Amino acid sequence: MANYAAGAPVDHIFTFGLFYAVLQVTGSGLTLDLVAMMMRSRAKSLKSIGTVGIVTSLFGINEPIIFGAPIILNPFLFIPFVFGPLVITVITYLSMTSGLVGKPIAGPPGFLPPGVGAFIMTLDWKCVVLVFVNLIIMTLFYYPFFKMMGADELKKELGEKA
Repeated sequence: MANYAAGAPVDHIFTFGLFYAVLQVTGSGLTLDLVAMMMRSRAKSLKSIGTVGIVTSLFGINEPIIFGAPIILNPFLFIPFVFGPLVITVITYLSMTSGLVGKPIAGPPGFLPPGVGAFIMTLDWKCVVLVFVNLIIMTLFYYPFFKMMGADELKKELGEKA
């Protein structure tokens, strides 16, 4: 903040605010899109977990999803949950070092909806766009794995009823 106020170049990218406002904006693994997919699932168990977790996920609290789905020790969601945020981190880093998006100049409070903390942190509207682009990328990561998990869960539910 001192560099920004003095007109000097902002040096640091990886700040606590970046973690909460961009890299983990909807919780660990950027699961907001996964929650939306769960809410539209044909499997009743996934639909109920998604419905319970949507409000908290908007504010970066996704424990209902991590432990309710569960994501922990879930063979279907391991790859997108672990490797998706790594890709998002690289995209964010390259966006900021190239000057496409402003670097962090302030530490926003945690647990803000997507985009709000990013704007407060950088005072750059392009960072808000970056957050939503990151969420779209995570949707693409989760989608094929969620479809496999949803089909497996639906098969279990239909098997229990038969």
